Amino acid sequence: SLLKRIQPDGFEDIVAINALYRPGPMSMNAHLEYADRKNGKTPVYVINKELDKKFRGTPVDDILSPTYGLMLYQEQAMQISRLLCGFTRGQADSLRKAMGHKIPEEMEANHKRFIDGAMRLAKEHGWRFSIPDVESLWSYIADFSKYGFNRSHSVSYAINAYKTAYLKAHYPRFFMASVLT
Repeated sequence: SLLKRIQPDGFEDIVAINALYRPGPMSMNAHLEYADRKNGKTPVYVINKELDKKFRGTPVDDILSPTYGLMLYQEQAMQISRLLCGFTRGQADSLRKAMGHKIPEEMEANHKRFIDGAMRLAKEHGWRFSIPDVESLWSYIADFSKYGFNRSHSVSYAINAYKTAYLKAHYPRFFMASVLT
Protein backbone atom coordinates (compact mmCIF):
# COMPACT_ATOMS: atom_id res chain seq x y z
CA SER A 1 0.00 0.00 0.00
CA LEU A 2 2.93 2.35 0.69
CA LEU A 3 4.37 1.68 -2.76
CA LYS A 4 1.02 2.45 -4.35
CA ARG A 5 0.68 5.63 -2.34
CA ILE A 6 4.21 6.87 -3.08
CA GLN A 7 4.12 5.86 -6.78
CA PRO A 8 7.89 5.43 -7.13
CA ASP A 9 9.34 6.78 -10.35
CA GLY A 10 13.02 6.14 -9.69
CA PHE A 11 15.49 4.16 -7.66
CA GLU A 12 15.76 6.89 -5.00
CA ASP A 13 12.08 6.37 -4.18
CA ILE A 14 12.73 2.68 -3.55
CA VAL A 15 15.63 3.62 -1.27
CA ALA A 16 13.38 6.07 0.56
CA ILE A 17 10.60 3.50 0.96
CA ASN A 18 13.02 1.11 2.66
CA ALA A 19 14.00 3.83 5.11
CA LEU A 20 10.42 4.99 5.65
CA TYR A 21 9.06 1.56 6.44
CA ARG A 22 10.67 1.50 9.90
CA PRO A 23 9.14 2.09 13.33
CA GLY A 24 10.82 5.50 13.87
CA PRO A 25 9.63 7.22 10.69
CA MET A 26 6.28 5.40 10.73
CA SER A 27 5.57 6.48 14.32
CA MET A 28 5.82 10.06 13.07
CA ASN A 29 3.73 9.33 9.94
CA ALA A 30 6.74 10.27 7.80
CA HIS A 31 5.86 7.52 5.33
CA LEU A 32 2.45 9.09 4.63
CA GLU A 33 3.86 12.63 4.64
CA TYR A 34 6.57 11.60 2.16
CA ALA A 35 3.97 10.15 -0.21
CA ASP A 36 1.76 13.22 -0.01
CA ARG A 37 4.65 15.66 -0.41
CA LYS A 38 6.20 13.72 -3.29
CA ASN A 39 2.92 13.66 -5.17
CA GLY A 40 2.08 17.32 -4.53
CA LYS A 41 -0.87 16.65 -2.22
CA THR A 42 0.81 18.49 0.66
CA PRO A 43 3.30 21.38 0.57
CA VAL A 44 6.93 20.59 1.32
CA TYR A 45 7.98 21.89 4.72
CA VAL A 46 11.17 21.54 6.71
CA ILE A 47 9.73 18.82 8.96
CA ASN A 48 6.39 20.59 9.63
CA LYS A 49 4.75 24.02 9.25
CA GLU A 50 5.98 25.33 12.60
CA LEU A 51 9.58 24.20 12.25
CA ASP A 52 9.66 25.28 8.60
CA LYS A 53 9.21 28.89 9.73
CA LYS A 54 12.24 28.59 12.01
CA PHE A 55 14.67 26.46 9.99
CA ARG A 56 14.02 27.58 6.42
CA GLY A 57 17.29 28.97 5.07
CA THR A 58 19.46 27.05 7.55
CA PRO A 59 21.48 23.88 6.90
CA VAL A 60 18.45 21.84 8.01
CA ASP A 61 16.60 23.07 4.92
CA ASP A 62 19.40 21.98 2.57
CA ILE A 63 19.93 18.61 4.26
CA LEU A 64 16.25 17.62 4.24
CA SER A 65 15.23 19.06 0.87
CA PRO A 66 16.10 15.89 -1.15
CA THR A 67 13.68 13.94 1.08
CA TYR A 68 10.84 16.48 0.90
CA GLY A 69 11.74 18.10 4.23
CA LEU A 70 11.64 14.84 6.19
CA MET A 71 14.38 12.95 7.97
CA LEU A 72 14.75 9.51 6.42
CA TYR A 73 18.34 8.56 7.21
CA GLN A 74 20.67 8.62 10.20
CA GLU A 75 23.19 10.44 8.04
CA GLN A 76 20.82 13.40 7.85
CA ALA A 77 20.83 13.66 11.65
CA MET A 78 24.62 13.53 11.53
CA GLN A 79 24.76 16.32 8.92
CA ILE A 80 22.35 18.48 10.91
CA SER A 81 24.40 18.01 14.06
CA ARG A 82 27.56 19.04 12.18
CA LEU A 83 26.26 21.98 10.16
CA LEU A 84 23.63 23.39 12.51
CA CYS A 85 25.24 22.57 15.86
CA GLY A 86 28.97 22.47 15.15
CA PHE A 87 29.54 18.82 16.02
CA THR A 88 32.82 17.34 14.88
CA ARG A 89 32.67 14.28 12.62
CA GLY A 90 33.44 12.13 15.65
CA GLN A 91 30.67 13.73 17.71
CA ALA A 92 28.21 13.28 14.84
CA ASP A 93 29.20 9.62 14.64
CA SER A 94 28.67 9.34 18.39
CA LEU A 95 25.14 10.64 17.84
CA ARG A 96 24.59 8.06 15.09
CA LYS A 97 25.79 5.28 17.37
CA ALA A 98 23.57 6.48 20.20
CA MET A 99 20.62 6.54 17.81
CA GLY A 100 21.40 3.21 16.18
CA HIS A 101 22.10 1.33 19.40
CA LYS A 102 19.49 3.20 21.44
CA ILE A 103 21.86 4.31 24.20
CA PRO A 104 19.91 6.79 26.37
CA GLU A 105 22.99 8.11 28.21
CA GLU A 106 24.70 8.96 24.92
CA MET A 107 21.55 10.55 23.55
CA GLU A 108 21.32 12.74 26.65
CA ALA A 109 24.98 13.77 26.36
CA ASN A 110 24.39 14.68 22.71
CA HIS A 111 21.19 16.55 23.58
CA LYS A 112 22.96 19.28 25.55
CA ARG A 113 25.76 19.58 22.96
CA PHE A 114 23.11 19.83 20.21
CA ILE A 115 21.17 22.66 21.88
CA ASP A 116 24.26 24.62 22.95
CA GLY A 117 25.91 24.27 19.53
CA ALA A 118 22.80 25.27 17.61
CA MET A 119 22.30 28.39 19.71
CA ARG A 120 25.96 29.37 19.39
CA LEU A 121 25.92 28.99 15.59
CA ALA A 122 22.52 30.70 15.31
CA LYS A 123 24.02 33.76 16.94
CA GLU A 124 27.06 33.66 14.63
CA HIS A 125 25.02 33.21 11.43
CA GLY A 126 21.96 35.26 12.31
CA TRP A 127 19.58 32.29 12.17
CA ARG A 128 16.25 33.07 13.80
CA PHE A 129 15.31 30.22 16.04
CA SER A 130 15.09 29.86 19.80
CA ILE A 131 15.92 27.16 22.33
CA PRO A 132 12.33 25.79 22.19
CA ASP A 133 12.67 25.53 18.39
CA VAL A 134 15.91 23.56 18.71
CA GLU A 135 14.29 21.42 21.41
CA SER A 136 11.49 20.62 18.94
CA LEU A 137 14.07 19.67 16.32
CA TRP A 138 15.87 17.49 18.88
CA SER A 139 12.56 15.80 19.79
CA TYR A 140 12.00 15.05 16.13
CA ILE A 141 15.47 13.49 15.88
CA ALA A 142 14.90 11.53 19.11
CA ASP A 143 11.59 10.16 17.78
CA PHE A 144 13.27 9.29 14.49
CA SER A 145 16.01 7.45 16.37
CA LYS A 146 13.52 4.90 17.72
CA TYR A 147 14.46 2.99 14.62
CA GLY A 148 15.74 5.23 11.89
CA PHE A 149 17.76 3.63 9.13
CA ASN A 150 21.06 4.59 7.62
CA ARG A 151 21.13 5.25 3.91
CA SER A 152 23.67 2.56 3.00
CA HIS A 153 21.45 -0.19 4.39
CA SER A 154 18.45 1.26 2.62
CA VAL A 155 20.32 1.33 -0.70
CA SER A 156 21.46 -2.28 -0.38
CA TYR A 157 17.93 -3.44 0.48
CA ALA A 158 16.56 -1.41 -2.43
CA ILE A 159 18.97 -3.12 -4.84
CA ASN A 160 17.77 -6.53 -3.65
CA ALA A 161 14.11 -5.47 -3.89
CA TYR A 162 14.64 -4.11 -7.40
CA LYS A 163 16.36 -7.27 -8.63
CA THR A 164 13.73 -9.48 -7.01
CA ALA A 165 10.86 -7.49 -8.54
CA TYR A 166 12.52 -7.65 -11.96
CA LEU A 167 12.93 -11.43 -11.77
CA LYS A 168 9.38 -11.89 -10.52
CA ALA A 169 7.97 -9.69 -13.33
CA HIS A 170 10.05 -11.06 -16.21
CA TYR A 171 10.69 -14.66 -15.18
CA PRO A 172 7.76 -15.57 -12.91
CA ARG A 173 7.96 -19.36 -13.34
CA PHE A 174 11.68 -19.48 -12.65
CA PHE A 175 11.31 -17.02 -9.79
CA MET A 176 8.54 -19.01 -8.09
CA ALA A 177 10.39 -22.28 -8.65
CA SER A 178 13.48 -20.86 -6.96
CA VAL A 179 11.42 -19.42 -4.08
CA LEU A 180 9.81 -22.82 -3.48
CA THR A 181 13.10 -24.68 -3.60
